[in-house]
Amino acid sequence: MCLLFGFMCAPLQADQGLKIFACEPGEGPLLVFVRPENSDGRPLVGSRDDRSENVYLWSAGDSEPPKRVIHCNVPLPRFLHRISRHEVLIRYEDRLQLLDLKAGKMTPLLKTKDQSDLVRADGDTLYLLQHTVPRESYGYRLETRDGKTVLDEWYRPKDRLFAYFAGEVPKTAELAEPLIEAILQQDAAGFWVVTAETKPRLLHLSPQGKITEELPWQADWAVCEAKFLLSPDSRHIAFSILRTDQDFHSCRDLVVMSREKKTVIKTVSDIDLRSSSLMLGSATPSLQLAWLDRSHLQFQLMLGFQGEVLDVETLAVAKSDLKALHPQEPRDKRQVVGKFETTFGRVWFGKDTELAASVLDAKGDWVSSCLEFSPDSSWAALASPDLDCVVVLDGEKRRQRRLIDGWCYDLGWLDGWRR
Repeated sequence: MCLLFGFMCAPLQADQGLKIFACEPGEGPLLVFVRPENSDGRPLVGSRDDRSENVYLWSAGDSEPPKRVIHCNVPLPRFLHRISRHEVLIRYEDRLQLLDLKAGKMTPLLKTKDQSDLVRADGDTLYLLQHTVPRESYGYRLETRDGKTVLDEWYRPKDRLFAYFAGEVPKTAELAEPLIEAILQQDAAGFWVVTAETKPRLLHLSPQGKITEELPWQADWAVCEAKFLLSPDSRHIAFSILRTDQDFHSCRDLVVMSREKKTVIKTVSDIDLRSSSLMLGSATPSLQLAWLDRSHLQFQLMLGFQGEVLDVETLAVAKSDLKALHPQEPRDKRQVVGKFETTFGRVWFGKDTELAASVLDAKGDWVSSCLEFSPDSSWAALASPDLDCVVVLDGEKRRQRRLIDGWCYDLGWLDGWRR
């Protein structure tokens, strides 16, 4: 018996209704959001056959109203990174595109019809993947064998890693020769990748694409379910691993590698996740990993049952005190975010006692609402069905402004631009 875990994705067709409008963005952070509208350009009320999605952009501090930059149907573009004052990176129809806001033009970042995606942006350097194998499914194929539900098929990418260097003369360079199935972790030091080879390898690639480290990876380890966690001193790597012969819903392995010895130093096999599966219903169970210090790794089920700690120096395993390791924070504790304090859908200016704004409904629930802070934490933007508008808060001047009427969604900020 076979079943699909997830859903199939039909090929996307070109959006014939796409229109791009030129605008002149300011240098401050950019707020991007989507407003559904009818054919008259008014905010949508109720369900309408003439609905279209309109992407707006507002420069923080601008006294003018937001500018419409894209009119389209679904799928919507995703705004990913601001490259320069006028140019932003977006992902549209499964491909990375450069959007020139001033000219109102969109061009593909890679000269290929392959799907592509952003890995990381470092200023005007973008790291990206070209998917040579198109993604046609966002799920897994599970099969029942000998009374176990095992992973039979999943999307197996064969990606090419590139760097795009913006500037007066932009250029693109391929960074790594081996095709990549997955990037498990990436940071300023480079990328931890699993290769798409018959005998896969775990490699560390520098930002220039040089292989700086190679560690073992077993062919029966399902990359799609692997979780990676580097120790605080970077000497060890912990993994939550699903083997292809394990029951998908009830088992995982803990694997710990030594980077110095370039080998696996400890495996805890077939950790039972069934209590977590019962509590989570249809959600995928997960082995949770946390380094307590450079030598002690805590591993437990998603909901905190049966926690244990591994000492990577002695390889001894002991029970953990989950209450001591995970003190519960009160839900209403206010967190400082730049010029603001916030907790669960509510925002205050600094330490004020009077609430500045909220996206919670009359029951105190957070439903179909957005609350986003600018990258420099000096602005906040809110939208909710009850507000029926986008509200922005200026943390420096401690002011609130109603930016645009109508229900809006997918609020997000891009960095400000400074030469």
